[in-house]
Parts: sequence; structure tokens; C-alpha cells
Amino acid sequence: MLELFHDWHDPIPAVIEATAEEDILRNPIYESKPLRHWSRGRVTLLGDAAHTMTPNLGQGACQAIEDAVELGKYLKSEPDIVAALKRYERRRVRRTNMIVRLARLVGWVVQWENPMASRVRDALIKITPLSLKVRMLMWIVNYKGGVTGSNTTLMYQNAESIMGFTIHYRLVSVARTDTYQWSPAAPCLWNN
Repeated sequence: MLELFHDWHDPIPAVIEATAEEDILRNPIYESKPLRHWSRGRVTLLGDAAHTMTPNLGQGACQAIEDAVELGKYLKSEPDIVAALKRYERRRVRRTNMIVRLARLVGWVVQWENPMASRVRDALIKITPLSLKVRMLMWIVNYKGGVTGSNTTLMYQNAESIMGFTIHYRLVSVARTDTYQWSPAAPCLWNN
């Protein structure tokens, strides 16, 4: 592990060196071909069961949470479960498949080993204004889930950090005043 990260900035090499070999986790990354359908009868999929994706966009848990919110809204608003699941599927499949494909593309591009291609990629990333990078991802973070007549709305806020791009999501329940936030880097909810 240290061989791979020896030239990274501090404290990464020191942390690896101080960690016992048996304590270093090696977890393979799995993804599946995007599915066109998630539901059959009264059964549906959500989260990784429906759309495994590489972690390159930090969207795995975020998309699972969006799935859960949308599924809950459709089940609440539609008395026929099969119809609710079909509506949920229609609402979510295209979006999540686009994110799966984009995550795979980003992973492929950042892992180029050809020195010339890597230099061109790095130069393009460096000269691209942060505002353009942010705009290119806003279709992901500005997702407005919603079912007409629903009392819950999924809303997002984003924040730019000075060092890079950080996105904070905000789930607002219109029926109540609770606000929950989560971050793709640490996908856990906390009451605000």
C-alpha cells in the first residue's frame, strides 16, 4: 500500500506506515450493467440492488436515499402498489443509469496510465473554471424529487469549499419542520 501512496501529501504515507498490514482493508469495487426495469409486480429494487455504481461521484448512498424518498412518496400517493412501483421506476431508472455511466466514465478517465493522455486530462481539469465544473454536476445535485400533492419535497443546497467542491444535501419535510442533511463523503443523516 505504501508503494502506491509513498509520494502523496502528508499525512497519508505516515498513516499507512503506522497502520498494521492486517488492519488495511482491501475492498473490491463492484458495479453492474444498468438495468432498464427494477420492478416486477409488487416487488421493486432500490439503492445498490437497483444501481450499483463506482464511488467516483460519491453518489451511491445519495441515490439510494433519493430512491427511498421517491418510493415512499409514490407508495403514499398511489393506492395501487403495482402502479406506484411502476411510477417510481419510471421516475428513477433513467436518472440513476445516467449517474452510473458518468461515475464509470470519471473512474476510467482518472485512471488513465498513458502519460500523454494523463497530462492532457490534468491540464484540461486545471484550466477549467470551478464554476463550469460545478455547473456540469448541478443536474445531479439540483434534483427536485416530487409527487404532485405530496407533503414532502426533496431539496438540495450546495456549498463550495475553497479547496475544492463539497456538496451538502438537505432533505426538507414540508409537513414537519425537521431538516436533515447528509454529505456524499459521509452519508449519514443528522438533525439540523
